Amino acid sequence: MTIIKSTSVFILLTFSILSNLLAQSPWLNNTGAGFFSFEFSRPKVPFFNGEESFFSASYDIAGGVTIGDQSELIIDLPIAHFNAKNSDFDFDPQTTIGNIYLGFRTGDRSNPVRGEFGVLLPTASDDNELATFIGALAMPNREEKFAADSWGLTAKLRGEDIINDDGLFYRANAGLLYGQVSSDDFDLSYLYLDFVGQIGIRSEGGFCGVFGISSRTGLNDDAKYSADDSSSFIAGIGVSYRSNNFEPGLTVNLPLDDPFKDVIDNVISVSFLYHLN
Repeated sequence: MTIIKSTSVFILLTFSILSNLLAQSPWLNNTGAGFFSFEFSRPKVPFFNGEESFFSASYDIAGGVTIGDQSELIIDLPIAHFNAKNSDFDFDPQTTIGNIYLGFRTGDRSNPVRGEFGVLLPTASDDNELATFIGALAMPNREEKFAADSWGLTAKLRGEDIINDDGLFYRANAGLLYGQVSSDDFDLSYLYLDFVGQIGIRSEGGFCGVFGISSRTGLNDDAKYSADDSSSFIAGIGVSYRSNNFEPGLTVNLPLDDPFKDVIDNVISVSFLYHLN
């Protein structure tokens, strides 16, 4: 069984892991005062030929606690697992822990715009390559969570507000991300501009639907995807239902251009969000 058919594809995804610094899913409604979330994300990758198990995916655990009247502390732990259904393939199932994200969100909660600052800690292992690979593919806009020897800093603005009385709302994130990768083979430092724009609707019964685009643009040479392309775009659509403090959801992400479109058909995520307040 051949898991990775193209060495060039693997190199492309490896570089992509090293050249992105965005933590937390932009599709979870975690803008309230305190939350706990679990997200299961499974990518559809054509060159796996369907031989990976259903549980070959990323498992993202995050939480936020309030500090005073205006701020929250956020922690995000990514985990990835890979296994194959073909018993002739000689390897042990792999599980790996990625880079932990610590964030600080602040601003008047009655204000539609708030700030967030964060750091990505270099806790990812360089072992269990297949688990790392599937974790990166499952997070096409956050795959830096599984990059070994990598750390990063992010500062961004988060906005969300109601558009009309029918439940229509917008949500947007924009910010700068700086990161470094240091290993025995290379040393990179890079700067990105990230943007997520979404529009959605909430019903009085607790249902919510959202559609949007996430983009990333490299602002220096080490941050470019290729010699003539410094940006990447991903479309997403999601639905959720909130009952009291519990809000399960389903999201589908679709890469719109290379490098991800050439490798991933889509990523389907199931999330479980608990609002503390």
